[in-house]
Amino acid sequence: MKNLSIRISLAVCAALLIFTSCEEGTGGSNPGGNADSPSVSITGSDVTVAPGDTVYVTVSAVEGDSPLNALTVTENGSNVPLDRLLLDGALASANPQLIVDASEKVSFTREVGVIIPSDGGTAYSYVYLVSDEDMLSESQTIFVTIAADPPTFDILGDGDIQTAVNALTGFNVVGTANGAAMNTISVTIDGVNVDQFTFNGTDVANPYTLIDAERQSFETSMLVRSPMMGGDYTVEVTVTDELGRTVSDQIIFVTGTTAVVYLDRRFFNAIGSGNGAIDLDTGENVSSNSTESELQDDGIDDTIDPTVQENWFASFSPENGADLSLIVAGENGVGETWTFDGVDLQEDVRALRSNGTALTSSGTVTVGQTYLITRDANVYLIRIDEVNYVDNDNEDNYVIDIKLGQ
Repeated sequence: MKNLSIRISLAVCAALLIFTSCEEGTGGSNPGGNADSPSVSITGSDVTVAPGDTVYVTVSAVEGDSPLNALTVTENGSNVPLDRLLLDGALASANPQLIVDASEKVSFTREVGVIIPSDGGTAYSYVYLVSDEDMLSESQTIFVTIAADPPTFDILGDGDIQTAVNALTGFNVVGTANGAAMNTISVTIDGVNVDQFTFNGTDVANPYTLIDAERQSFETSMLVRSPMMGGDYTVEVTVTDELGRTVSDQIIFVTGTTAVVYLDRRFFNAIGSGNGAIDLDTGENVSSNSTESELQDDGIDDTIDPTVQENWFASFSPENGADLSLIVAGENGVGETWTFDGVDLQEDVRALRSNGTALTSSGTVTVGQTYLITRDANVYLIRIDEVNYVDNDNEDNYVIDIKLGQ
């Protein structure tokens, strides 16, 4: 918790009547009834602070009929412990603090700081009592309210966000003030401040000072630009309120280069009139003897009479140095919830290199099966969307979707 230093000016003037919101004259003592007691007064207001903050006042006192003797500071009726009491910027050596300097016995001005307890109470009264050598005294009181909890803030949604490099990436946030208005919202990526972001549809500098309509609560969207390089990055959003209290939430950007996608690409039975191979770099079907292809259809079983039984193998094999493997969710290190549709980045395609079951031929394919093909440095992910058997003319074909991890 960042301590908030609050300075309350306390002034003393024996000849002037000073109006104040602090409680005056409490705890004064004049046993004889005729002698003048010391003069102490406070200007300022009661305050609300966070636990562990330090509240400062400037205490000035002037003697009455007897020299000044001591300054005592109490917290809810008990002397403030020395490890939480500051006099003129240093920890106090005593409480009461005796006045020993001859000039200060006439009058003095001291800066008094009290470190508020980090836990425990929700309200405190602090009495600043000055006594003289005749045991006459005068005191002033301030009241401190503790706002115990910071604002609440959440990044909505679960899981990481996959995004391209250098891309504005959106997520939703919600924040609510607690005892003090929210003041600013800031963003870091891996601990480094971003230059700007978009909040509630407006491009803003980082940190952004919330407008009045947002200071008590907000539920809106943010856009943060992802880094230039691929990788996993921690995005942390921090809300700070007027008391300096902070609350943060994080989300992970998984960044990379968006995969090239070809949808609904068709290639044919190698025996038919259509092209029986496919160039996965372009998504175009090519002839079976093309050096550009990565997959070639396996043709037909010519021992089978097609008028009696389907003779198309409905399978394909890698060619021109390509390798083929089957990708199955939940197997070989592939996540249980993995899907073809969930792969958006080239890095995600390449990451599957070691997760497939190696094949020399696909075997008879079915709709929904997913395969990974590698050729040199290039990696291709395909899904079978259609397997179309055509009677009597060898125009059988596949329709596939392709994602490139080049």
